[in-house]
Amino acid sequence: MSKLYVFTLGFTPEFVFKPLLEAGVNANMYIAVLYVLIGDDYSRRRVSDAISYIERLGREAGFVDRLFFQQVSLRNTFSEIVYEITSALAETIREVGRKSGRKIEEIQV
Repeated sequence: MSKLYVFTLGFTPEFVFKPLLEAGVNANMYIAVLYVLIGDDYSRRRVSDAISYIERLGREAGFVDRLFFQQVSLRNTFSEIVYEITSALAETIREVGRKSGRKIEEIQV
């Protein structure tokens, strides 16, 4: 059964890779990381550095091909934010299908 694990990324990658290291990553596991690039240059650079760190971990651990990053913009209303997140997850699921031919059967957030 293919599972999609969804994480949100702030400024530090620990909240993404710590659960992955504790649980382990298997061949049926896909990882979606949702992030926002807002604020000043320093804040955006911290997010970009965290993304690079997670990508490096994925390459070294052998799951970079099952790692997906989706930028989400923060809009004005709650419903617009929910729409952005839903769209990002739908795109990730389509991308998993294109790359692997597998269907996601479970999503864990």
